[in-house]
Amino acid sequence: MVSDNGVFLSFVIPVYNAEKTVRQCLDSIVAQMNTVDEPYEIICVDDGSTDASPHILDDYAVKYEELSVVHAANGGPSQAREYGVALAQGKYIAFADSDDYYRDDSLSGIVREVKANDGIGMYIFGYCERNEPDGALTEHKTITSAGKRQSTHDFLKTYAVPEHTSLLNFLFNKVYRADVAKSAHFDHDVVLGEDALYNYACYAVCPEVYVGGQTAYVYENYSAHSLSRGRSLDEVWAAYKTIVQGIAPVLEQYGLGMQAQSLHAVYLIGVIHEYLRKPMVTPQDRHVAAAILRDSFNRKLLLSVRGRMGTFDSLLLRCARRGWGQLGLLLCDMKRLRKLF
Repeated sequence: MVSDNGVFLSFVIPVYNAEKTVRQCLDSIVAQMNTVDEPYEIICVDDGSTDASPHILDDYAVKYEELSVVHAANGGPSQAREYGVALAQGKYIAFADSDDYYRDDSLSGIVREVKANDGIGMYIFGYCERNEPDGALTEHKTITSAGKRQSTHDFLKTYAVPEHTSLLNFLFNKVYRADVAKSAHFDHDVVLGEDALYNYACYAVCPEVYVGGQTAYVYENYSAHSLSRGRSLDEVWAAYKTIVQGIAPVLEQYGLGMQAQSLHAVYLIGVIHEYLRKPMVTPQDRHVAAAILRDSFNRKLLLSVRGRMGTFDSLLLRCARRGWGQLGLLLCDMKRLRKLF
């Protein structure tokens, strides 16, 4: 039930300037795993932190033999995770972020279910999200098929839809068999959505998954109201195109190519809605929005997304599919003036 090195589960945690939160993250793992009868390790990769995080990590490494620290030059979370995965000795690997934590009594259930389904390629569970400090937690639960093994085809058919992509794409709500995790790589050039690309690379080599029913992880997402997180519209659109191009072959591999088109439509609408949320738009913003709408990448877009799309979004998709950038921009201008839909 354990690897040749005796480790059952490895936690990989990139850390960058997380002096205020990393203790809670580590404590949530140590306190729970020390009550579980399976060997574990925590690999913290300090990604060039400039605050007290490196000292905190070193103190924890002295206190807990299961915890090791790698101090690296700043290269971003993807590079830090790759360092951690390369060093991981566990039969299974989990990712956590240094500003998040596991809910009390959640890890014992995860370990128990992973052991009961030994050899499973990926184990997926739900999570909670907090969008502002001291705000309420919103649960994102797994649906219908929770609590059983299933083919990756059936899993993707259920979850590769607009309303459930977060459960599909995030790293933190999964446990990976080590060979699956080590077979995939993080694209350091992707500015947004690298987690999704990594996960789809795992789905491609993993014919079966297990979906658990608990919401085990707390995601502290205080910037959830912005898709771009401070990035420009063209950066976000370029990233989303890369995601669609990366996930489409995997969905097609499982006979689900139409769902890739559906997700493409949702990403496009998301970027345009980001444009609409801007309190003031510049001529450059308008130029970028029009360019996105007339991008030839959109020619095969679905014109509806499973009946969940309103009139305005449906018209935007029609403009994008036909390359009518200026007409789409006019619709956006009218929407901004609250004269349409």
